[in-house]
Amino acid sequence: MQTGTVFRNRSMLTGNGVAGPEYTRLLSQQPIPKPNHTGLMENLIRQYIDAYNKMDVPAMVALLHDVIVFENVSNTQGITVTSGKADFDAIARQSLPLFRSRRQTIRSITLGERTAAVEIVYEAIPAIDLPTGLKAGETMQLRGVTVFAFSDGKIARISDYS
Repeated sequence: MQTGTVFRNRSMLTGNGVAGPEYTRLLSQQPIPKPNHTGLMENLIRQYIDAYNKMDVPAMVALLHDVIVFENVSNTQGITVTSGKADFDAIARQSLPLFRSRRQTIRSITLGERTAAVEIVYEAIPAIDLPTGLKAGETMQLRGVTVFAFSDGKIARISDYS
């Protein structure tokens, strides 16, 4: 079915305006559209957050573009920036022993052409006393926004704001 097509055949609709059997048959003959780029972006985000929650650094890195830029902008700890998969892998591995558990939960996703903003709830239990004053075993909870940018079907930039 092409955009802008006007159906004049009444058999396309039932009396209450709902699609009738002819319209359903017509739709079933249409090719199934390929997933659009926003679907790919959302899928990559969900895979990345799932890997993050599992502390699976190799799975996280597999989703990243070779020239990944990662930045974490924190109200309490300043700005951390890395560039490239090797640097991302190193900082991700360095953070693993700091936490007994950690979890990001998506509250909302706003998708653009090549970027996505994700509202996140972050919960963690540190394994050690942190410089922020949080003690080992205490629960930390933050809300923030992560902005993802994409290139060549991969995550090319991650900017965390909390």
